[in-house]
Amino acid sequence: TTLAHWSSLDGHGCENRVKCRARTPGNPGTHGMPASIRRFELALSSSVLLGIAVFVLAFSTRAGLSGNDILLGLLLGANAGLAPFVSRRRSSLAQWLLLAVFIGGLPFFLSNLFIYLNMGLVAILSSVQLAVHALAMGLLFTPSSRSWFASEPH
Repeated sequence: TTLAHWSSLDGHGCENRVKCRARTPGNPGTHGMPASIRRFELALSSSVLLGIAVFVLAFSTRAGLSGNDILLGLLLGANAGLAPFVSRRRSSLAQWLLLAVFIGGLPFFLSNLFIYLNMGLVAILSSVQLAVHALAMGLLFTPSSRSWFASEPH
């Protein structure tokens, strides 16, 4: 092995730093992650962004915040906070907590959706958010996702 070869390696003995970084112990990254989990990340991130847009648009069309608005804002934060533990750390506990947050927040979400029905764009965005969020939850329980959660992290 030449000196040039050794100088091209990073501290983990990898030539391709981008690919290797995904395998370092402190950063599991996306190495070996099934497509369903990558799609879960995309869907849940989209749902959170849509939720923020709905929150802002709904607030701008009404005077003040309702208790449901505050609760749904907290649920958005919980979703955003738990998602990395699910997709990057393979945490089954976070997976089930995320599902519980979704199911527990559903009645509040639906009651707000009925309020939004006369707000046009807000109702549409809120409906799309619900569908995308439900898709994200479903992606956590596909066969490839279940086997990924059951396997040991690399």
